[in-house]
Amino acid sequence: MEVYFWIALTSMLAYAYCMGWMLIGLFRPLPIRKPSNHVKIPTFSVIIPFKNELERLPILIESIEKSYAHASNGLVEIICIDDHSTDVGLAWLKEYMMTSHLPLEVMTLGDSGSGKKSAIAKAVQVAKGNYIITTDADCEVPLTWFEDWSLALQMDADVFVGVVLQRSSQLTLSGIQQEIESVLLQGMTKGMSQLGRPQLCSGANLGYRRDKFKLWNPYEDNLDTASGDDMFLLQKALENKAIIAFADTEVYTPVAPNWERYCKRSVRWSGKLGTLSMPWLQTMAVITFLANLFFLIGLFVFLFEGSLSVLLTVLIKFFVDFFSLFFVCMNFNRLKLVIFAPFIALSYPVYLLIVGGRQIGRQKKVWS
Repeated sequence: MEVYFWIALTSMLAYAYCMGWMLIGLFRPLPIRKPSNHVKIPTFSVIIPFKNELERLPILIESIEKSYAHASNGLVEIICIDDHSTDVGLAWLKEYMMTSHLPLEVMTLGDSGSGKKSAIAKAVQVAKGNYIITTDADCEVPLTWFEDWSLALQMDADVFVGVVLQRSSQLTLSGIQQEIESVLLQGMTKGMSQLGRPQLCSGANLGYRRDKFKLWNPYEDNLDTASGDDMFLLQKALENKAIIAFADTEVYTPVAPNWERYCKRSVRWSGKLGTLSMPWLQTMAVITFLANLFFLIGLFVFLFEGSLSVLLTVLIKFFVDFFSLFFVCMNFNRLKLVIFAPFIALSYPVYLLIVGGRQIGRQKKVWS
């Protein structure tokens, strides 16, 4: 038991260290925007790859039109590129263009390949803006989205990492957990970016210089890897010592409708880690997994054996999570989520174990 205690305590303290660094970066003041030396007037093209998104695509495009009407300084075009859809989303877009005031262009991936990365790479080649902004077809943008991006692009940087928050329309444990998970991940995204050590980003709200994308060619050796368009670009930017800035912009995306879809998505996302060369991120993922594992074991041991030393490790994990969630939610104006912390403290570690088990099973199938 003594050996277990010290291993568990070490894991909890390492976890607390990682979360502490995130919080330090989170509350650093945003840097003063300096005009870019590369272009006098930042112009940007928005790229939206989509496949079978007829249900969500109208929500995104209509929210973009409202943001465009509010402020669209620097916007050159919006390129929607279809990745071999089998629904009528492409037809809907073409019809929408007939009455819309958006500078909207629609194209298809055709024989140029398949997948999100191929779609983005093709759209970048024809884009006219100095900067590229990507978002996903299942997102919704706020009224100030274009205004916020116009301000963000005034910083002298090569890559701009924005915020993607999940929202649930129903009060379910699955939906609440996904909202809390997304807030914490975005807190880590912002915090590590502010510290100059960005480790996370999302293609649902990501910006970068068009010339840098062409120079780096971030997808040349990973087109066969499903998804990962965002993280492979971030990895390439880090390898080239690019300037990476946090962009104070947000988009919203719905939570997965049930536990099964949520779990499958998490397995898919976690599978990206093994294909990346980002040791700091992978180390953080291992530390987080171990902390949650020891939390469950410690809770079980305390309930059945009453060990106070083991309870200490459980309490460290709980309070680190609680205060991290409190400060991150305060930063993103989502404090209402904090009241669900005790429930998520129990459900999330169990969920992580399930995802980890499925990921191991998935890898075994690949190896066999």
